[in-house]
Amino acid sequence: MFRFLKRLTAKLRQRWKPRKKAKSKPTPKPRRRHSFDARTKKNLDTLHPKVKNTFIALTEIAMAIGRKYGVTIKMISAHRSMEEQKKLYNKGRYGNPGPIVTTVKVSRHCFQIAADYGCFGKNGSYLDGSDSTLTAKIYTEIYKQAQKEGLPIIHGGTWKSFPDYPHFEYKNNLTISQMKEIARKGQEVV
Repeated sequence: MFRFLKRLTAKLRQRWKPRKKAKSKPTPKPRRRHSFDARTKKNLDTLHPKVKNTFIALTEIAMAIGRKYGVTIKMISAHRSMEEQKKLYNKGRYGNPGPIVTTVKVSRHCFQIAADYGCFGKNGSYLDGSDSTLTAKIYTEIYKQAQKEGLPIIHGGTWKSFPDYPHFEYKNNLTISQMKEIARKGQEVV
């Protein structure tokens, strides 16, 4: 009887012994559903490496929604130098011609974590200036889909004082002042 119990407990221990997990393979990069135009690719390459995949996913969402509306959506701007941002800020100010296009002297574009998109019609015309109601609707839908998919994105269209519908930025929970200080120390903002 004692031998029987000894064998039984040995068998039970083998059955209930935690099994070694198989080595997990690294997850492959998601396969792209759309091919990007040269301008979009160029702008994606200027983004911070840690946010690039987020913006690739956002661009794919944008392209799918654009097809639904019969428009082409491209990433028209991403990283900007401080000097380029200063030039944009000066537009429409200090006697410079043109409308005011930004309210900030230092943008998240300068830290490689923001991008602007553009909607283009079938003939290649830029729709953001000619049909802002349609494009605002498209950008809002892009943002809602990005939220559903869990992308850490902030949409400029949600801003109360100066809505910027084509603008999307990576959510890093830092203010511009904090990012300037971090960058001054030579550290990354993401």
